[in-house]
Amino acid sequence: MADLASDRVPTVILLAIIALSARFSPHEYFSGSSPRTRGAQYTRRAAQLLDPSDVSLTCIQACVLLGACRIVEGDSAGEAVYYGMACRMAQLLDLAHCPATSRLDREINVRGTLAFFLYNHVGLPPLEHPSHT
Repeated sequence: MADLASDRVPTVILLAIIALSARFSPHEYFSGSSPRTRGAQYTRRAAQLLDPSDVSLTCIQACVLLGACRIVEGDSAGEAVYYGMACRMAQLLDLAHCPATSRLDREINVRGTLAFFLYNHVGLPPLEHPSHT
């Protein structure tokens, strides 16, 4: 919350988080709308802000969040595209061997690498994603 209060959370990340969490909100703003569609406007705006040429941890995180948004909306192809971009960016950054300034950053890099490896090689068989290798 301190990062949010001090404006250190990139807008693309914030919007993607709001998009995912909106479906669980009891706020009256969302009354009368389906939980599945509540985050659509935030997903669209986050996707507009995403710059695929910005190969960075922030962009990787945004791709993962937007991929999850696509799953919520039932778009397995869109999910595969976002996760595929995240996998490639992690490879380009050599995320597993990236210097980290803290133990938390190191853990994020290692866990991210493992998650992308598993997604890349195991994927989600019911969706029959193409291999990203």
